[in-house]
Amino acid sequence: MVAAERVRTRVQEICDQPRSSTIYKLKAILGLVGAQFARLTPGTLEDIYRKAPQIWRTIEENRSRIIHHQVEAMIQAAIREGAIRKYIDPKLTVVILLMIVKHVLNPEKLFVLSASAKEVFESVVKITYQGLLAESARKSFSVEDTAAAVMGGREG
Repeated sequence: MVAAERVRTRVQEICDQPRSSTIYKLKAILGLVGAQFARLTPGTLEDIYRKAPQIWRTIEENRSRIIHHQVEAMIQAAIREGAIRKYIDPKLTVVILLMIVKHVLNPEKLFVLSASAKEVFESVVKITYQGLLAESARKSFSVEDTAAAVMGGREG
């Protein structure tokens, strides 16, 4: 069985677990995708990216397919369950995740960041799912205040 097929099969197994929470499933899928990507050394990633672009496209297509189909459904379910804020747009979230995967988790960016795929993936997951702001800053930050500050030039 090809690696991509094994990942798809494992993702489906995770999704089919009736007793697992949606958040657990989401973490498991992201962990699986991240672990698969992290197995590739920087040199291997660079070689695939530069010398075998068709294989790189296949890797990207498989990552995108998993994120697009499975993760969007998980986000929708987590919103219904109250685990993700109700105002989050699942489709936009998936687009953002796909952009992150495509534009950050690639050999060129990993080289510039001087980090392993595993380190970058873990940082992306932390920022995306735990947020950028500390709890104290989150309480005083609002989109409305930020827009007003930009438009009116005031400091909030």
